[in-house]
Amino acid sequence: MHSVWTFKSPFIAGLCNCNLASGCMAMKTTLELGYKTMWKGEYVAEVDDSACAGCGACVERCPFGAMALDERRVATVDRDACYGCGICRSACGFEAIALAERAVEGAAVTW
Repeated sequence: MHSVWTFKSPFIAGLCNCNLASGCMAMKTTLELGYKTMWKGEYVAEVDDSACAGCGACVERCPFGAMALDERRVATVDRDACYGCGICRSACGFEAIALAERAVEGAAVTW
């Protein structure tokens, strides 16, 4: 997992390791109430299409709803919804997901 900025500070105050259903207050205030207590991290998930088996484990695990399966049953990432926490990557048994620098779309990824 990677860091997700919280509390509007110049340092990382927490690690994303839960989901909205668990009652995470930071997620609730940010996603449901629109009051920013979480900011997106420096990374964004990227999928290696050739390695994705289309199992959907990443879709089920993503707490932000940023993962989906396309018509080919290949995982896709909504970059605008992705917070870069890496939980989707930990769910993938095929090592098809990596984190890349958010600032550079299509940045070099170490699989």
